[in-house]
Amino acid sequence: MVFVAQVYFAGAVAVLSARRTLDFEYLHMGKVRVADGTRDHPLAAAALAKKREFTSPPHLVDLPAYLARLELLARVNFVDELEADEG
Repeated sequence: MVFVAQVYFAGAVAVLSARRTLDFEYLHMGKVRVADGTRDHPLAAAALAKKREFTSPPHLVDLPAYLARLELLARVNFVDELEADEG
């Protein structure tokens, strides 16, 4: 049996695992799968080129600080070590 908390945790680990390739502005523009949210995804470039009235959520206003917090979260939760063990 899978509980909601397990699903959220798995999603958080997926985001932390892909944090270095994700375009977080694009992910926050709408319903986008993490797999489609990479910086080099063709839909990301098109959507970002058309963004006119997109307002970044407060946590993305200072993107470098947000990315630094994601790095810290990944480190304290051993995300990189989990990937190394699985790979």
